[in-house]
Amino acid sequence: MDAYRLGVDFGTSTTVAVLAWPDGAVKPLVFDGSELLPSAVCATGDGAMLVGRDAIHAARTHPEGFEPNPKRCVDDGAVLLGAVEVPVPEMFAAVLRRVAVEARRVAGGQLGPVTLTCPAGWGRQRRDVLSAAADIAGLGTPTLVAEPVAAASQFVESAGREFPVGSYAVVYDLGAGTFDAAVVRRTAAGFEVVAEAGLSDAGGLDIDEAVVAYLGSVFVTRDANRWARLHHPATPEDRRAARMLRDDVRAGKEVLSRTSSTFIRLPLFDFDAPLGREQLELLARPILDRTVRTTRAVINRAGIGIESVAGLFLVGGSTRMPLVATLLHQTLGLAPTVIDRPEMVVAEGSLRVPAEADTGTPADAGHGGPVRRWEVEDGVAAPVVLAASAPPVTTGGSAAHEQRPIQTDPPSASREAHDGGREATAGARETTAGGREAGAGGRRIDGGDPPAAPADVERRRRVRRRQLLLAATAVAAVAVAVPVVVNEARDRQDGAAAQRPSSAPTHTPSTSPAPSATPGAPRRIATLAGAGTTMAFSPDGRTIATSGPNYTVLLWDVADPAKPRRTATIAPKVAWVNAVEFSPDGRTLAIAGQGASPGLWDVSDRARPVRTASLTGFATGVYDLEFSPDGRTLATASLRLTALWNVTNRKRPTRTAALTDFTGAVSHVTFSRDGKLMATLDGAPALILWEFEDRDPIPFRMATVAATGTSQGLAMSANPRTLATADDDTTTLWDVLNRQRPAKGATLSGQLAHFSPDGDTVATVNRYGMVQLWNVTDPAHPARTHTIPGETARFAPAGMLAVSVRSGVELWML
Repeated sequence: MDAYRLGVDFGTSTTVAVLAWPDGAVKPLVFDGSELLPSAVCATGDGAMLVGRDAIHAARTHPEGFEPNPKRCVDDGAVLLGAVEVPVPEMFAAVLRRVAVEARRVAGGQLGPVTLTCPAGWGRQRRDVLSAAADIAGLGTPTLVAEPVAAASQFVESAGREFPVGSYAVVYDLGAGTFDAAVVRRTAAGFEVVAEAGLSDAGGLDIDEAVVAYLGSVFVTRDANRWARLHHPATPEDRRAARMLRDDVRAGKEVLSRTSSTFIRLPLFDFDAPLGREQLELLARPILDRTVRTTRAVINRAGIGIESVAGLFLVGGSTRMPLVATLLHQTLGLAPTVIDRPEMVVAEGSLRVPAEADTGTPADAGHGGPVRRWEVEDGVAAPVVLAASAPPVTTGGSAAHEQRPIQTDPPSASREAHDGGREATAGARETTAGGREAGAGGRRIDGGDPPAAPADVERRRRVRRRQLLLAATAVAAVAVAVPVVVNEARDRQDGAAAQRPSSAPTHTPSTSPAPSATPGAPRRIATLAGAGTTMAFSPDGRTIATSGPNYTVLLWDVADPAKPRRTATIAPKVAWVNAVEFSPDGRTLAIAGQGASPGLWDVSDRARPVRTASLTGFATGVYDLEFSPDGRTLATASLRLTALWNVTNRKRPTRTAALTDFTGAVSHVTFSRDGKLMATLDGAPALILWEFEDRDPIPFRMATVAATGTSQGLAMSANPRTLATADDDTTTLWDVLNRQRPAKGATLSGQLAHFSPDGDTVATVNRYGMVQLWNVTDPAHPARTHTIPGETARFAPAGMLAVSVRSGVELWML
């Protein structure tokens, strides 16, 4: 009798396993009545290592020994579970051993070949950890298959349609704990990965926490003590209640994928809170927007156009949310394909991948065309086109470059630059076992991977890639003109070749002068480690407020930009920080986010900020806010509403106007320098201009202009007639001298980031993660001046630019 084959998808939050029976049938294994086995482990102190729901149950009494997401510890060497130091392979093996026991019980004996899936971006060392765990669990040496390859194989098989060799597919994998996107190409042997990226802090659990935070913003005002017991449980009873709340939130979210409304049970409050699908989608939208942007970036990195994508496959239980398919279709123009049980796709597909197929890291050269790989320089990924016939390179680079290891696997959009980096904030979300921070029980003991190859081999790789990169850049530079609207080729050149200014020479061909060679080039002077992408400078430029880990806001003293220091941490109790803004006098900081009312903070003492007031009446989050130039009015943007608040008394703000002329969420609001003009941008998308007269608190609606794409930015220049809007790909300058008929002007590449204080420069961010600075003194003929790696940017009042990067926020002198 033929042996049973086992396929296992070892996930961040849940593990799925399937058996291929001798007759060809593929059936999932069931653990405690469910096809989904929680990947959690818990050491109870008596030598036992519990797994799955048993571990979650034990975590209520042994929280110090609990690790809800073992897969995130792959680089840690060992973790402390309570008082026990557990090697990571043994922790993985505990989960896989549970799978092996159930598989042998169903099979009635020994198993045949075993296949395990892993992220496409995992390098050899991470794969070795997984293989070692399988061996410890008694599964022998498994075949490892990249998750997107398994998923694509299952989709093509189940769809029963032709998928020719050379075709491309995009795999969008949104699980409970993480998100991954990949472009795969069909080959004669199956599929191979062309490009991939992932987010370690975007998944179903993050959406659940956004809902919990929203409920907290409502119920903390009813009974702060009860909510504290639910949010930060300390007793077994409270942990049980917190677990019930999160279980009900997760169940309610699933119900809303099928119906328009439901109720969430609030333990300790004895109350059923209503939750609608529209409300859930507003809370989930910031998280899902990031996944869609990452997916589009992966397609760009693969070097293909949307028209080349033959299929968009949705994987993971969180893709059941209708909003996922809607956003992908709207943004990419691709109709997603879904299978009934998206959680099972990867495990089932693992058994359809030929054993001899090369399903590891992105394909090597020699498969019929150039291959996109990634070089990491100071945390910035640059694509390199590798030709199969490229001549060997024997010369070396600078000493600084020689010491820095190169990543041969494509980096994730939000992972550390090298293969081993978990994000510092990845464990900050609270677990389903009762409010304890995920990962707090698993502290790092030993980590840091040595280079996978000797230094001389790495050096030759780096030099070869650098020369090929320069050659590609030179070719692109010859082919590209310098139009007012920067075209796609120039953006790709920036994403591939731009580097941060440093003492090292600029390796750029003479045919394409680097932006850093321009006189007066920006100079990086410091990094604010741990700072996030949301930020604002105080009016005097001596303080910057940024978002921080665990949904906090950080205050930084940058009076000496070369020696910045953090002065305070603010916990606004939001599920996501959307906006921060200083009042014109610099004494008040307004903070807006998801799931909670925006708040005003007295920051006169930068070391001791004090919350002075909350702006109430919001059903969901506030997406943007801005003070009027005189500081008397604060405008807030939310669902179908722009509210104006009189904040002359910062302890008792009063709402003076509610503008409801919107069909969707108002994403951005801004004032002109004189305060007479206000602009809003909503999800229709539509740009609306409003004019104030003689201190009338209610403005007149002057004009409405239909925008394009998805609204991504809005800013007013110091030049009173220039305004900028942005969609996913471009920034448009508008002449608003005639406020009833604004005139569309020049278009810049990239999403709008910010205007400089004098209005002469505007910063945008292109799709390759590069901040572009444009001279717009003549708005009709803007000219790009410099390019800096980064995700977004904010100008200080004078002479400085803050740029967010993966490791924090960098300060640049202009």
